[in-house]
Amino acid sequence: MDKAERNMWDEAERLGYLPEIRRRLMLFCLPLWWGDINRNQIFHNGSACAIATSQEHIVVTANHVLEIYEGRKAERPETVCQLGGAPFDPIPNIIDRSDHWDLATFRIPDLTLNHWDYKHKIYRPGFWPPLPAKPGGLVTIGGWPEALRTQSEDGLSSALATFIGRVESSSDGQFGFQLDLSKTYWPSGEKLPPNTDLSGASGGPCFLITPGEDRIELKGFIYESGGIGDIVFARHTNLIDAKGKIKPRF
Repeated sequence: MDKAERNMWDEAERLGYLPEIRRRLMLFCLPLWWGDINRNQIFHNGSACAIATSQEHIVVTANHVLEIYEGRKAERPETVCQLGGAPFDPIPNIIDRSDHWDLATFRIPDLTLNHWDYKHKIYRPGFWPPLPAKPGGLVTIGGWPEALRTQSEDGLSSALATFIGRVESSSDGQFGFQLDLSKTYWPSGEKLPPNTDLSGASGGPCFLITPGEDRIELKGFIYESGGIGDIVFARHTNLIDAKGKIKPRF
């Protein structure tokens, strides 16, 4: 991102356009965490996105997030999970999962829908699946990294991390861009320290921004995000059909 474009987005921040983009991203980027509620202890967390296609209401996250949950649940049966602040049992609600694509999809039970935080919404695309992200496209990504999570006797506090940047690479299964200060706009107005661990952001959504248009379009889901300065990779939305089934490897 060159200086002229950065100045443009600084102005968009001042005028309130970027804060509105962040507000919408927060609506659709859901925290997915698990722990021991009785001890007020969080074991781990990931990120997710809820989507209403023409055929199903689904939740999408990274498969490795589900695997971490399964491992902890096996070790600690008292482990419970929440999605968007509401009770959520991932296992019986699995629609599909793929180790190859590192994606997992779930149905949204009524118990979860009836109790989740009013700050979160289901994303409703005009059609599904959206077209893949292309190099040069301007995207914003969101996630709930563990580095921004704190625990106390009063409960859990977490912050959504958001970034804006240009897609640098795109293939049949994924796209990516670098979290680099010379190429990435930081819409929160704060800079995370170098080498911040973004663990917990996996599963978070990636949206295409069309400057001048009052909308964002879902393009993918984070499956690999190391730290600041690393490449963030996301899976294309078109790997998932309207029923939540994931494309086979071959």
